[in-house]
Amino acid sequence: MIAFDEALAAIADGVSALGTQSVEIAQAHGRILAQDLTSAIALPPFTQSAMDGWAVHGASAHIGPLEIVQGIFAGQDHTARAIAPHQAAPIATGAGLPAGADTVVRRERAAVVDAALHLEHPVSVGADVRAQGEWLAQGAHIARAGARLTPQVAAVAATCGVAHVEVWRVPRVALFTSGDEIISPGQPRQPWQIYDGNSSMLLHMLAGWGLHEVALIHLEDDPKQVRKQLDRASTYADLIVTTGGASVGQRDELRRLSQEHAPLYAKVAQRPGKPTFLTRRHGTLWVGLPGPPLAAHASAQTHLKDVVAALQGAPCAPWSAVAARTFPSHPTMTRLALAAHTQEGWETFEAASPYQALARATHVLAVSPGGAHIRARSLS
Repeated sequence: MIAFDEALAAIADGVSALGTQSVEIAQAHGRILAQDLTSAIALPPFTQSAMDGWAVHGASAHIGPLEIVQGIFAGQDHTARAIAPHQAAPIATGAGLPAGADTVVRRERAAVVDAALHLEHPVSVGADVRAQGEWLAQGAHIARAGARLTPQVAAVAATCGVAHVEVWRVPRVALFTSGDEIISPGQPRQPWQIYDGNSSMLLHMLAGWGLHEVALIHLEDDPKQVRKQLDRASTYADLIVTTGGASVGQRDELRRLSQEHAPLYAKVAQRPGKPTFLTRRHGTLWVGLPGPPLAAHASAQTHLKDVVAALQGAPCAPWSAVAARTFPSHPTMTRLALAAHTQEGWETFEAASPYQALARATHVLAVSPGGAHIRARSLS
């Protein structure tokens, strides 16, 4: 049996990222960048007006009325235009400054009298002008490799002309539930049957981590069919996830099959979730989660979450230290507990049922053996 922290270290050391692919930026939401993302152009891409007003030559604008010439609007070619001293061109916000202009006079600070522009306030040279590259220089970093592509980053990159991004490939997942007693919600239930909550929980988790290509399969307690389904999954999936059948019961076939290839670890010194294992099936990574919902959740939020991150070249979800206070601990195992962080502090659910805890928690706590160290990880 491996210690909890050693198991997480084994994931970091033993799980490599999948290959990369180029994806259209509009379709890459939430993907993990495989390369640094840099600006292809400067922003603004040209010197432009920051206000609606008048483009003028600042040093001479205060001398007498200014001759009004043809205006310039956003989307028009300003490079073919020029103004002379003592001239003013109407200009719209975002329009490029014509040659000879270095200042914008706001519309409300000047008046047109007898077809000429009269300034009502002194002019500051360079006022209300956005210089080329003022916001972002060409070649500047937008996001580093390993970062998740957010809508904000995508907006900046697209504005800089980035059409495609190099990202890590998202794992294809085969998700298995197991046990003759498990049935899908909505089906008529016999007294000995249990509705399947783990698959919904794990599908939601995987989707939240950006994994949507998931095949959901139920395994009955038939050793030949279990082997056949797992072997088939190893041909199309990058990651196999199973729930149940991970302990040492007479019909726990998944545990026996997990030993056929050298596992990265077979059991973890944690509660709940001791039977959690990480192995490979014909080269395909396989995370085995316990069947009880609280144990499956605890191991998914720790082991599975880290595996998914590693397969996508992303850093593992962070842990934060919890200020010293008393939490129930185990003398030799890491205790995983669900908790909610409120304005009053940490609320744990020792007295609640596993299902109340699942419904109310915001974090998972890892309490070291003996309770000397406590850390938290968000469930989001």
